[in-house]
Amino acid sequence: MPDAFSWSRLEDARRAFRANRPGFWSLPVVRKSEDLVVAALGGDGRVLDVGAGDAALGRRLGDACYTTVDPDPGRQADYRVLGDVAGEFDVVACLEVIEHLSADDAVALLADMRERLDARGMLVVSTPNTMNPTAFLTTVDHRTPWRWDELGGVLESLGYRVDHVVRVKNDPWLRRVGRRLVAPLHRVLGIDWAVSIAVVATRDERSG
Repeated sequence: MPDAFSWSRLEDARRAFRANRPGFWSLPVVRKSEDLVVAALGGDGRVLDVGAGDAALGRRLGDACYTTVDPDPGRQADYRVLGDVAGEFDVVACLEVIEHLSADDAVALLADMRERLDARGMLVVSTPNTMNPTAFLTTVDHRTPWRWDELGGVLESLGYRVDHVVRVKNDPWLRRVGRRLVAPLHRVLGIDWAVSIAVVATRDERSG
């Protein structure tokens, strides 16, 4: 981690984030991280999609001004590098991206995205759920696992205010009912069925 995020400071960030929250198993479940972006936008506005991939998110956003960043030359994107993006945005989305980066690069990216938010802008970031044994291990290019409290703590240390953290799993209704029935067993085993976690955060203006 960078000097600003030494091991001890990272551990302090985790503990501080957990201190006033009920814990992982109390996190609500949503079906798609994209739903959080749509809710954060609340209609028209400017959305920046960092690590946009096939830009599927844009098809959910109606008339919003949708700008994409993706370094993969095999993808079409408005920008290859976040540093080339000018202006501020109502929502910055970074869905299933930070796990592909080193810890240092992920922290730098999270910090840079804060500078792309307007005064009331919202960040939506998702990553594989480390409490699900298979979620992080599904692809060879995953480099860094992020616990829910670790991601939240780092965001708050970078000058964000975390509004909420959720678990993400898109199941048909019958399977959702079945999940509720076996939830106690999951808690005992310390293994979750949600494939991702997602955090919604805003700029904390007290941090500058």
